[in-house]
Amino acid sequence: SHEKAGKNEVDQEQAFTKGSVGLEDECEAKKMQFHEDNDAKENNQADANEDKISSITKNVKSIFDTYQQSKEESKIEPYTTGLLQLDEDLANNLTRTHDLQNRVEEMEQNIQSNGNKQKLELERIRSE
Repeated sequence: SHEKAGKNEVDQEQAFTKGSVGLEDECEAKKMQFHEDNDAKENNQADANEDKISSITKNVKSIFDTYQQSKEESKIEPYTTGLLQLDEDLANNLTRTHDLQNRVEEMEQNIQSNGNKQKLELERIRSE
């Protein structure tokens, strides 16, 4: 009976040792999992931060490019305005030129018509 109790005690101790080793392993596994999860979160956060920084950089570059372009355009703008004015002046001159050509043609026709009338008048006078 004493032997049996001793064996029982040894069995209990072995079970306890086995259980505590199991708990230690489980704790270690949970600790590892926690670290892995934490690293993954940190990596995700780092990626998200990099994406934000990249996006902000792109926006700043876009704003700067737009600024540069508008600066270039503002240098060109007076010339563009001047060219448009010249274009308008040219169109007005062309219109005036056409008007003058039409008037000249009218005058030539009038002169020819008057010349014909005078010839007819002369012929009539001669025939009398």
